[in-house]
Amino acid sequence: DYVFATTTLTIAEGATSTSITLTAQSDNLDEVDEAVVIDIDVPTFAAESGEQQQKVTIKDVNVPAIVTLSVNKQFLDENVGTTSMATVRLTLDTISAKDITVTLKKTPGVAPLFPAKDVEDYTLATSTVVITAGQSSTSTIFQVTADGRNEHEETMTIEIDEVVGNGTKTTEVSGQKKTITIKDGDPLPTVTIEALPVSIEEE
Repeated sequence: DYVFATTTLTIAEGATSTSITLTAQSDNLDEVDEAVVIDIDVPTFAAESGEQQQKVTIKDVNVPAIVTLSVNKQFLDENVGTTSMATVRLTLDTISAKDITVTLKKTPGVAPLFPAKDVEDYTLATSTVVITAGQSSTSTIFQVTADGRNEHEETMTIEIDEVVGNGTKTTEVSGQKKTITIKDGDPLPTVTIEALPVSIEEE
């Protein structure tokens, strides 16, 4: 994060001061502001005036990481007795030194499409995911709920609602919205006809 020219300074005979240069190092890593605390260790042929410390803050100027949303399967089958899942992944364009919290928004499909309803038709393991510092991505699981009913294909959309890094809103690729379609695999209902009574008298 920084370089010190030296940690040992000499105030020449007859002088009253000297100096040292602290140089911040650019690391291209989005991170929180950092601080360096400098104090006097053991002076020689002089006494320290109390306990002294100086703090230098290194302010981060790197561009925040950008989050991209992806789904590995956008068409899923609903069949009783089987598990149908998709991976919803959040990926950074560059490694961050901050924990990045991403909140996802779920929306049922709208007419003329048939809406897929949360819990009744599917579950999302979590709507809030964290890409921990030093990691490039994380994911959550979308799973179809097999209800055993013959029905139309149903749809829903997932999008990024908010991205926060270390308490500060950060950036996502704009206009991201992924549609997932649940294709019904349940058998068609069977129709039967029955007449009661089975015989009637002629009038």
